[in-house]
Amino acid sequence: EFGVKTLERVEAEAEKFDVVLESLVKEGAPAEVIVEVAEELKAELIAIGTRGLTGLRRMVLGSTAYRVVEWANCHVLVVK
Repeated sequence: EFGVKTLERVEAEAEKFDVVLESLVKEGAPAEVIVEVAEELKAELIAIGTRGLTGLRRMVLGSTAYRVVEWANCHVLVVK
């Protein structure tokens, strides 16, 4: 629900600038789903944000961006 509403807001904002945007909501482990969809779409680039966790918090919580970088078969742009 929260994810869908967030996507709707982003899509509305993109329309203001004539940006073509296609969104998709899937369930699963985030990094796995991102890499899977990128492969299905034959994506050349994945752009992903990070919360900037470091040290113990990152080791305990893991990092979706880190996993995507490790698993993806295409370029990955990580933005903080």
